[in-house]
Amino acid sequence: MRQEKWEEVVAVYQRLVGLDGEDKRWQDGLARAQQEIQIARRYAEGLGAMQQSKWAEAQRAFADVVYAHPDYKDTPERLVAVSRKVKIKRDTTRLWLVFLLRRLGFVAMGSLVT
Repeated sequence: MRQEKWEEVVAVYQRLVGLDGEDKRWQDGLARAQQEIQIARRYAEGLGAMQQSKWAEAQRAFADVVYAHPDYKDTPERLVAVSRKVKIKRDTTRLWLVFLLRRLGFVAMGSLVT
């Protein structure tokens, strides 16, 4: 369901809670609808981060979604894809650092330069 629809659902549950605030079904429904809005928002943030090649940010957003709703849309696949990008970026950064340190004459620095 799109975020806008969940916002309508929240409005309905808020009215129901206002009419009968002691009915746990309305409170539970309101909490679930609010959580769905947060999940949809976080998923959209992950997509936006992907489009900007902000891989670590996208990874955090998709991980939050998977934690809250493991089968939400294509989030597990997207999380795997951005996690690969994060690893590649981290490995590339490490290789460049090793290259630069060697060019500057550093032969060994613990496990960093092999």
